[in-house]
Amino acid sequence: MKLGATKKQNSGTLSARLRRFIYTYSYLFPATTALLLVTIFPTVYMIYLSISQWKAFLLDHPLVGVTNFVNLFSLANFYNSLRVSAEFVALTVTFSILFGLVLALTLNQNLRGTNVFRAIIILPFTIAPIITGFTWRYLFDSNQGLVGAFILPSLGIHIGSILGNPLNALIAVVFVDVWTKAPFMFLIILAGLQGISPSLYRAAKIDGAGALSSFRHITLPLLRKVLIIAVILKVIDSVNAFDQIYVMTRGGPGNATQVLGIHGYLIAFSSSDIGQASALGVIMVIISVVAITFLIRVYNKAT
Repeated sequence: MKLGATKKQNSGTLSARLRRFIYTYSYLFPATTALLLVTIFPTVYMIYLSISQWKAFLLDHPLVGVTNFVNLFSLANFYNSLRVSAEFVALTVTFSILFGLVLALTLNQNLRGTNVFRAIIILPFTIAPIITGFTWRYLFDSNQGLVGAFILPSLGIHIGSILGNPLNALIAVVFVDVWTKAPFMFLIILAGLQGISPSLYRAAKIDGAGALSSFRHITLPLLRKVLIIAVILKVIDSVNAFDQIYVMTRGGPGNATQVLGIHGYLIAFSSSDIGQASALGVIMVIISVVAITFLIRVYNKAT
């Protein structure tokens, strides 16, 4: 009797587990399917293209192994784009986080008008990158642009063509990216700041700690995880930068602002070599994965 009861109980338990499993994953199935279709399938297809000889107007697309990667590594433009991307990522991530942190610390106050200033700061992030690129392209124009033709000369700064000079162009695209993305970093960091209990600052003040000491020993340690998440998101964004820079400079002058995304676009649509462009896309994915893996390890250590 006991054995039969135990078997029936186990059977009931397994049946309940099976129903719970089906019930749970029935909700996950649509999202999982969408994830497969939107991300995993295109990634796998890109890898397939990267090992194929896939050029426009060719009917046959044989597999060529790592030939596209070898050819890509033999191009001087690839290393230039890699360098420009590294500079762009380093500068935009650093300044976006710094400005976002300063803005968040400044506006983390319950003062009149604070919400209005927060809304104004967020505005650049809400504008489409292509519109932002076109707007700043004309603002930087040295003949008729508000910044290039009037504001800078009135301040005694005569640098000629902003987007026509290699160094100035790189600084300009970095500036515009920071202007666009720092508000998003501001939102993330502000949310982190508002999660810190004010009682910690009151206790520190009673103990004689100043603003700088409180920032160093309370704010930064408690913001560490939030800052790492912000860095991860900004690294992904900067590695994949394309539209805003392309609208502003087309990767020029010369190849001074030719980040990896623009280099891949030119290979695909100017040279009509989809296989080699896909190989560059695979490299960009690898770079992002390596960077994110490192940052996640840092995040795990912080927790």
